[in-house]
Amino acid sequence: MDMLQCRACHLSPIFQPHRSLPGPENRCRNLLVRALLSSSLDPSISPRSSSGEPCLDTVLRYEFYYDVVLGGQYTFRILDLHKQYGPVVRINPRELHFYPPQFYEEIYAGPTRRRDRWERYTQGFGMPGAGASTNPHDLHKARRAALSPYFSMQSVRKLQGVIEEKADLLMARFREFGDMRKEDARKPLNLEVAFAAYAYDVITEYAFARSEHHLEAEDFDPWMLKAASSTSSLGQIAKQMYWLFWLVLNIPDWMAQKLDANASRYLQFKRDIKNQIENIRNGVDTSHKTASHPTIFHEILDSSLPAAEKRTSRLADEGATVVSAGAVTTGWTLPVTVFYLLSNPAVLQHLKQELYEAIPDPTKPTALPELERLPYLTGVIQEGLRLSYGICTRLERIARDEALVFNDGERSWTVPPGTPCSMTSYMIHRNPDIFPSPHEYRPERWIENPRLDKYLVSFSKGKMQCLGINLAYAELYLMVAKLFRVYGSREVKFDGDVGRLELFETTFEKDVDMREDRFIPLPSRDTKGVRVLVELY
Repeated sequence: MDMLQCRACHLSPIFQPHRSLPGPENRCRNLLVRALLSSSLDPSISPRSSSGEPCLDTVLRYEFYYDVVLGGQYTFRILDLHKQYGPVVRINPRELHFYPPQFYEEIYAGPTRRRDRWERYTQGFGMPGAGASTNPHDLHKARRAALSPYFSMQSVRKLQGVIEEKADLLMARFREFGDMRKEDARKPLNLEVAFAAYAYDVITEYAFARSEHHLEAEDFDPWMLKAASSTSSLGQIAKQMYWLFWLVLNIPDWMAQKLDANASRYLQFKRDIKNQIENIRNGVDTSHKTASHPTIFHEILDSSLPAAEKRTSRLADEGATVVSAGAVTTGWTLPVTVFYLLSNPAVLQHLKQELYEAIPDPTKPTALPELERLPYLTGVIQEGLRLSYGICTRLERIARDEALVFNDGERSWTVPPGTPCSMTSYMIHRNPDIFPSPHEYRPERWIENPRLDKYLVSFSKGKMQCLGINLAYAELYLMVAKLFRVYGSREVKFDGDVGRLELFETTFEKDVDMREDRFIPLPSRDTKGVRVLVELY
């Protein structure tokens, strides 16, 4: 058994000379890389082990080059390292990365086993008060408990009407683009922008009892989508320079406007959240009395959390993170799913047949539990989640109170307490041992093998799993069912269809395939989005 020793001064995994877990080489030919790395050495880290294997013992900023200079490439480099060196590699002086999917539930354990996040990762969010940025186990548990009932499956089902309303608005926009097509305008619909608008309007209505009305804007008002893309890239720099987000969040409005109009609107959005919290706290905002549901702020303010946890600044962080996290994954999963359905007529035929039989009247709402019981629709959604990855970057966890033991059948490793460990959804979802022919879109795989569910980690697992998982699934079920109950493709047409969708200048390589890990998966920089033409019958 390999015992991975840990030096107390920096909690840095230092491996014994007889068995060193390898990491990136520290020989860099590029002079720019040499300059970056030579300025970032950590003197507390030991030199290369005597085993002669290349490792990262002397380098603290190798990651900076791949993620900041090259742009979101470190995940792919880590995958190459696993292929070269094996199932466990050290990817920076403190962190271990694991490849075997069977190790996932040991790292991302349930609530009975204590896990902390790693501050070096969460500082990249720029939202220190949010539950998603909370590192210590007990504090995260308390913050999450205040919101969990609000995002439970029962609560989501009660508020299906909120989601349904936004889905119907988007369906009306599809018809609008179809009318344009009849007028020979030949204007394609950018699905990433449209579905992001849907997701943002759902989460703001659901969480704040007010809508941003992105769906009703002519261009879907994509500032939030652009801001999310910008801040995700900024977050990778902030992992290296923790003060960066503090600087950005505190720059004057006039400067923010000059630097980035989308960032300026985001700062205004954050101020609007703070104003709403203060108005609720002071009794000025009584909109919840006429709304169909209270806001997340009512839930937190009425919870048993101590006063320090109800500060306006913390609640604003929580609210902004709920919106961002609640929209990014759904807003990308839907266009990816539509792309694969339109690219695979046999799959679309199977899905539409199931929907045609289950939903005889598409003008009437279908209860979420009924949709969730449809096996092929469920497989379509799961396969869409698998190939859109969710949060694609690695998510570190630290076991403070126990050594973690891993065994892949050939070797075993014991990781000392306090060592950051991580895995990556991108690697698990594309692992051919778990998902044969991983690049193929095959909803049938989920029906044929229900045990695959444990390897779908788009929302992570364990006690720090994404809080909004039930809401995200509801949005996916309702939107996919509504859309493909009445729209087909050039090859697939059913009685009662109102139109068809056709991919427009969209390819997997340019518009769907993940080319950068920016916390969220980004396609090629040349992309114009997953776009379709809508033709009405």
